Amino acid sequence: MSPEIVFTFPTTSHVIQAEDLLLKAGLHAQVMPLPPAIQAGCGLCLRLPPPEYRDAQKLLRKHAIAPEQIYSRTIINGKSDFRFLEDEFGE
Repeated sequence: MSPEIVFTFPTTSHVIQAEDLLLKAGLHAQVMPLPPAIQAGCGLCLRLPPPEYRDAQKLLRKHAIAPEQIYSRTIINGKSDFRFLEDEFGE
């Protein structure tokens, strides 16, 4: 599996709003259960390919849908490895 970006949100409604917005913009967002390695949010998160990360971030900011945290996810030896990227749209 290639790397992906994971956005966490404070509520399920934020996840659904973000997914709808990103899909309408032609981005490849997908809702998934929050992995046990991440302690944040509502139990759901969004994942998307790394090349779409900044476009997604800008679009969410424009529509005031702020993720709680953002991670990079890679698979190492068959296990997910999450690297914290930023929170609250920090740059």
